[in-house]
Amino acid sequence: MLTSTLLLLLPTLALTSPLHTRQSSPCVPTSYTISNYQYTTSASTGARILFNFNSAFSNPSIITDPASTGATCDASDPSGSIPFSNECSTGRRNLMFDLRGPQERAEFQIIHSWRCNGQEWLSSTPHKINPLDCTTDAEGKTTCSSGPNSFAPQNVRRICNTPTCPE
Repeated sequence: MLTSTLLLLLPTLALTSPLHTRQSSPCVPTSYTISNYQYTTSASTGARILFNFNSAFSNPSIITDPASTGATCDASDPSGSIPFSNECSTGRRNLMFDLRGPQERAEFQIIHSWRCNGQEWLSSTPHKINPLDCTTDAEGKTTCSSGPNSFAPQNVRRICNTPTCPE
């Protein structure tokens, strides 16, 4: 029974377990950058999160990733409650950001996928925008902004359907 359960779980585990690679692999992004971050909220307009995202690679010639030339991440809600999961504008579902706490804390999980030498890769990176500069005007509109935030991708793995990806 245990062996049968493990055999059923192995393909699933392969999709979620980190690949043991050297961080110097040309398929692993060297950095991510969030720039022009802005969060606004008011009773009259609701809430909005807007930022630009870029991925960088040591050898972009082997990478297919619309986010490497820049993507806009924009989520809003007139009721004031930003949705939990949000897709960024790359032209395909390869860049998402999830809220990891209250929207005003600027804590995200960045889910990013790309192709390298014809193979699919994925990262899931927690990131908190810091420093965050917030002001509230006389009408009660709060605006929070931040300059560029560069950080290292985390939980990078190649996606394959076997317990260990063939080299």
